Amino acid sequence: MIADQMNAASLAPPVTPNRRLRNWIILANVAAWALIILAIRLIFF
Repeated sequence: MIADQMNAASLAPPVTPNRRLRNWIILANVAAWALIILAIRLIFF
């Protein structure tokens, strides 16, 4: 039931897009990918 609500919430378009929050999520995503790639390069290369 909770998963269904979360799926509906994620599928529904946001009424008021929080642009700052979205930018922070994108920045966090990029930073996480950079950290993962750096860690892999440091460990394996």
